[in-house]
Amino acid sequence: MTIPGVSQEESLKYEEACGVQLIEGISDVVRSDEHLRLMQKARSYALKYNAIIKTHCQP
Repeated sequence: MTIPGVSQEESLKYEEACGVQLIEGISDVVRSDEHLRLMQKARSYALKYNAIIKTHCQP
């Protein structure tokens, strides 16, 4: 599992200190062009959300 906007080295620290919420329907399997578009949209949202969370929760 990767956390968008968090380095692989820091991932476990943030997961333990801040928790992680998974977005349902996201995986490494793309089922259609629409699914890919929605996955990209979800990743963009996660990057913005995590940037805000990182200012409030430090490991």
